[in-house]
Amino acid sequence: MSLPSKTTSPWLMLPLTAEGGGGGHMTYNFYNLGDGKVKSFKSDLDPHEHDAVKFVGSSHGWLALFNQSNKELFLSNPVTGRRIKLPPPTFLSVNNKKKLGISKLILSCSPLDKDCRALMTYGPGNSLAFCRPTQPDAKWESLSELHNLGSPASTVYDDLVYCEKQRVFTCTPYLEITHDSFVVGHTLFEYALWNLHLDDDDDDDDDDDDDDEVKPYGVVDFDLLCYKPSGYCKICPWWKENQELIQQECMKIPYMVYAGEGEEQQLYFIMRFVRRRGRGRGMMRGEVSRTRTEVWFDFYPYLTIGFSVFKLGDDERMSAMEGSLDGLAMFVGMNHSFAFKASDFSGLKPDSIYFTDAHQLTSKYYGGHDIGIFNFHDKTTSRCYYPIHSFYADANADADVSSSITSTVPPPMWFTPTL
Repeated sequence: MSLPSKTTSPWLMLPLTAEGGGGGHMTYNFYNLGDGKVKSFKSDLDPHEHDAVKFVGSSHGWLALFNQSNKELFLSNPVTGRRIKLPPPTFLSVNNKKKLGISKLILSCSPLDKDCRALMTYGPGNSLAFCRPTQPDAKWESLSELHNLGSPASTVYDDLVYCEKQRVFTCTPYLEITHDSFVVGHTLFEYALWNLHLDDDDDDDDDDDDDDEVKPYGVVDFDLLCYKPSGYCKICPWWKENQELIQQECMKIPYMVYAGEGEEQQLYFIMRFVRRRGRGRGMMRGEVSRTRTEVWFDFYPYLTIGFSVFKLGDDERMSAMEGSLDGLAMFVGMNHSFAFKASDFSGLKPDSIYFTDAHQLTSKYYGGHDIGIFNFHDKTTSRCYYPIHSFYADANADADVSSSITSTVPPPMWFTPTL
């Protein structure tokens, strides 16, 4: 099998398999969106280690894994079979086990690059910490005490992404939109930019130590619901039409996505609407409008029902996208969020959002079911290959399909293969 290149379409990570009825080595499996084939690679995990690890990210062709038994954190390249140990997260080793969790980890570039930075969210409050993987004395440095966006407590971060153009990490905080937000017609959303390369910029200049301090590059805010560039209000149509559902039933998960490379990078803000689990009448996804398709459940897990997208303009203001995503295919979930021009890759659908389970929602009981391709033009969702029962199977069925859903390890993630 030929090795993937930078022009290879994204892959979807499938559940690992074990040889010999579970006693042999583990195998990574990926579904190639370009050719529709499953590709397999021998994993560096043994069955016992597999039971203890948690997959916490996918970034620049590497998977991030956290061994919850021995607290080992490492990167794995499933294509080359190479493993890189990251420094131990010693600051997580506290008596309160709840603080031991790692939610998500991303990289600024390949961990083989000397300029690489790794950034993760950890603990029940999703605080930030970073390290320099290639440094001999690499260690994790917590950022939770350096910046809190004006709050007396550490900011809870929902998503992380890296901008090559500015060489900064963009971090999106937790956001809850209330009924009052719609009454007043606006709500402000802030995101932080972290420059973690300050020590590389002026290696020979030791005169100003303050310039070398790790600190937020800046904090940007914009009006999420109401944007008035010329005296009129521009609200995302889907958002406006579904205010009641969004206010009462949905969790809002923010993502930042950069499209393009170098100086041509464009920033997009994505808001994902996820119907919370519960009892009673629920919305059901299908290849018809989800705002009109309903079924009865006794109990069902979370379910993504829609997206809104905003674009950062040349005037540094955000405006809502309508009908089109500039021909892009966007990928969100537990992975390092990214976007490609669909016409540049085989098998990708333009103006679509490819999504998998959000790390905020997966649990030991279920996860791996909330996956699909959202058509931003007509607001419908179609299937994406995955070897489990799907909610898409029968959108009009009067049945409790949640009984067939179990936890999937690892949860599905988008993966960009590299050598």
